[in-house]
Amino acid sequence: MAATDLKENGKKKSVFTKKNIIITISLVAILILVIVSVRVSLGNIAEEFEGEKITKAKTVLGQLSVIPIQKSDTEKLKGYNEDFNKNTDWKDNELILSNLCDFATLLLKYYNEKPDDTESKEYLKFANNVIKKIDSKIFKPKNYSIIAKSRNYSLFCSLTRLLNTFEYFADDSYRDTKIICHNQILHMIPDFNKLHLDGVTDSNIGGYLKGCESIYTITARLLTNAISNRDLYNVDVKNRGVIKVLKEQFAVLSNDAEKKNNFNLYPYYYNMYEIFSSGQS
Repeated sequence: MAATDLKENGKKKSVFTKKNIIITISLVAILILVIVSVRVSLGNIAEEFEGEKITKAKTVLGQLSVIPIQKSDTEKLKGYNEDFNKNTDWKDNELILSNLCDFATLLLKYYNEKPDDTESKEYLKFANNVIKKIDSKIFKPKNYSIIAKSRNYSLFCSLTRLLNTFEYFADDSYRDTKIICHNQILHMIPDFNKLHLDGVTDSNIGGYLKGCESIYTITARLLTNAISNRDLYNVDVKNRGVIKVLKEQFAVLSNDAEKKNNFNLYPYYYNMYEIFSSGQS
């Protein structure tokens, strides 16, 4: 009898142990599923939030003071296109190139208003041709000296704004040019606070930027990486603390009226800062 009882007790313990193991495994599996589900949900929320930032950034890039396009601008475009190579020759003059970049950016904004319009597509085509010309004259030969001639970063700002705007607005039929835009921004800005200009040996701009000028490099880099290289974007935001740097530098500008007045495209850069800093502690 004793032996039989021991066997029965052993079987009961064995069954009980197996049940415990099954229950434990089930609970662990459920816990894992919950954790994965929460992570996926949080990831989707984060992606949606970052997507909203991209939409808002695109809105800022497309802001226009006057709609529709002015007759003077259509005449200007016509003049450029009569002999594109000749009439877009900046003759190593940084102001001429800066104005050309600004005009191409303006046309991209008008294109964005009516992207399906036949005339609007000519605006996009012109901006594409300008970037391709800059690529052949500056980027490919790696001679960025004209950018350094603009000692207050004005040409650099006009150029990077053009590249960012094209990357956001152009359709995929211009994918090659969009890649040029992204790659060249990262080439000129290999680190969030570093401006690298090939072919420039002595300049008062370039190198590591510790002052308010870092706003120029951080913003251009954030904009391109937000849509083209999310890993780099996350490194800059989460690991390098670029939003904190922007906050500090805008605080400097807010306390120095003269410096703020002389800062290139202040409303543009501040609007971008507000967008990318939202949700950041």
